[in-house]
Amino acid sequence: MNRLKYLVGALFFLILGYSGLWWTSAMGAAKSVEATFNRWASEGHVVKASDVAVSGFPYRIVLDTKDVEITRKGKAILFRADKVTLISHLWTPRHWMGEAEGVKASVGAGRIAFTDGKIRGSWRQEDDGSEIIAIDSSGDTSDFSLVEAPYVETPTALANWLISARLHAPQADAATGLHEEKGTDFRITADGANGRLLLLGTASGTPPEGWSKKDLAGWGNAGGLIDFTEIDLIIPKGRIQGSGSITLDENAMPLGSFSLKVTDGRNAAAALADAGLLMKGAENAFANQPGTKPVSVMLQGGGISADGVLVGKMTPIAK
Repeated sequence: MNRLKYLVGALFFLILGYSGLWWTSAMGAAKSVEATFNRWASEGHVVKASDVAVSGFPYRIVLDTKDVEITRKGKAILFRADKVTLISHLWTPRHWMGEAEGVKASVGAGRIAFTDGKIRGSWRQEDDGSEIIAIDSSGDTSDFSLVEAPYVETPTALANWLISARLHAPQADAATGLHEEKGTDFRITADGANGRLLLLGTASGTPPEGWSKKDLAGWGNAGGLIDFTEIDLIIPKGRIQGSGSITLDENAMPLGSFSLKVTDGRNAAAALADAGLLMKGAENAFANQPGTKPVSVMLQGGGISADGVLVGKMTPIAK
């Protein structure tokens, strides 16, 4: 009988201790979210959200907030959602999953905008301090719509999309003691009715505060660069693969070069011209023959050239 009492007592204190640990961790996570919102607001960004509600005991830590609106200065990034849910466990404090419902979002002061009924994401911190973030279409794109994008004239549906990134923690150089920024590795995939896109690369430089011409040109002047290690665009009439890098000049216009392999280049260029990405007649710059051909592409002074021939003109990405 005494042994049973000791067992019941030990079990009671174990449950009490676990409950206290769960409650402390859950409330700490909720306060951390609220502190992050407050920090963003103090930095000049617009942050609106309801109070954070905590649930999930005993297995999960679930944080819910509603009517979320986050706008980076200059509307470089705008995110709205009817509801955001974050989920973790006591034993995975550096790994969170999330879902957002009723999403309206835009990038580049509205240059790219989309709506989605639900998106999901995850955040994980590695042992070296780097952070891995992934956002995707939650497996259901029936209610996804690309409302605005360069050369997109009508709302467009996607069959699937994924954006993932690794944010490297600054590493101290053993010789100088200075911290080296390693940039952000990214992967972007999108599948649509008219093709598929894959982009792999690294973005370096401090993100611009806003989306004005001055902000973006300042990013480029400070060494900002996007290095594409792999580009793969499949369209009904051809395929474009390769790599390259891009930055912005003093007028916030794209400046870069790409080494590409173009399959059925004449057809591919015609398809891109029909979409408004290249000038009408741009296909004449490509040999009238099937197969794959290497092509050198330059972006400079508002123009797009392929092997030295002007094939397109770019529009400003900021005013």
